[in-house]
Parts: sequence; structure tokens; C-alpha cells
Amino acid sequence: MQRLLLLRRANRAAAAALVFAGCGGEASKPAVEFDTDQSDIEADADVSGVQDNASPDIASIEVGGASWTVPTFELGTNEQGKATPKDFVPLLTGDTLPVVLGPQGLSMVVLAFRTCGLYAPPLLLRARIATDDDAASGALDIARQKLNPAPDGLSYYYNFWLVVENPERAGGKMADIILDVEDAMGAKGTHSIRVALTGP
Repeated sequence: MQRLLLLRRANRAAAAALVFAGCGGEASKPAVEFDTDQSDIEADADVSGVQDNASPDIASIEVGGASWTVPTFELGTNEQGKATPKDFVPLLTGDTLPVVLGPQGLSMVVLAFRTCGLYAPPLLLRARIATDDDAASGALDIARQKLNPAPDGLSYYYNFWLVVENPERAGGKMADIILDVEDAMGAKGTHSIRVALTGP
């Protein structure tokens, strides 16, 4: 189960405005400006589905026949070089994730994510991966990243190539992946998942 920790300066009215403004529009334009003079709001939300006891700042929307909880964030993967919503494969805790040979000859895992109502691009992405025994690990920071809005109402990010050092020691082991996100308005979130590595 994926968990997120979001620290944002906003009041409830601003959060509600963001929710009802919808998602999937122009990714470069935030739906609402946050009042940075308000006190911090810390939200610990289960983003794997709709919570029965969701807070007033979390709402459900239906776009293109699909229902999503807003705000939402889901880690996943995609086949190398593919970049459409149908190529996105969500990852659940315990799922297998292959260590693959990348286009430049380095071994890596391919990460992706989809989101709505949380971040205003451009984004600063910081990812880390490590097996339980730390025999294989990797880290990558990328700034000024854009999101790709899709007809399903979500915005996608594809092909985050996270290089794995000592890949020969990765196969068959459990690993933790942590992705820190910081957006253009200063919103920050930490998203993590535990996967079983295969290959290379």
C-alpha cells in the first residue's frame, strides 16, 4: 500500500478550490494559488483508493468514466520508451519490478507515476532505491520536470530511469523505492513502495 506525506501551506478553502478545479488540464498552470500566510496542513493519506473516512479536503471526481480520489498519487512503471496512459502499470506493495538494461548500457528500474490535485509543474524529483541488504542501490535527482495531462483526468510522468549499482546483486531481493517530489509552489511529498526486484 502506497502512503504519502504531504506538507502544504494552504487553507481548506484553497484545497477545496484545487479539488473542484479538476485535473488533466494544462499541467503548467496551477489551479489555485495557495495562501502561504496560513498555517501548515499535514496530510497523511492512503492513495491506494478512496477512504471511507476521507477528510473534507479529499473529494472524488469522475472523468472519462473513471473515478479518482483527489488528491491522488500512484507510483508505477512503463515499458522503456513508452509514454501513453495505456503503457502505465501501477505498482502495489510486493509487486515484481525488473532491473533492465537501459539505452546507454546501464542497469536500471523504470519508474512512472500518475497524479492529480497535488503538484504544479515544474517538479523536482529525487528517487532512491536500495535492497534490504544494501547490496544494490541507486539515486537520481532531476529538476524542471513536466507532467503529461491525459484524457482520463490524471497527469502522467514516464521513463524515470533510476540506475541500479551492483545490479547483479539485485535479483530476487526486496527493495524500497522512495520518491520525493517538490513542485513550483513549494508543495512537497514523499512517496514510497516496496517491490521485489528481478533480473537483470
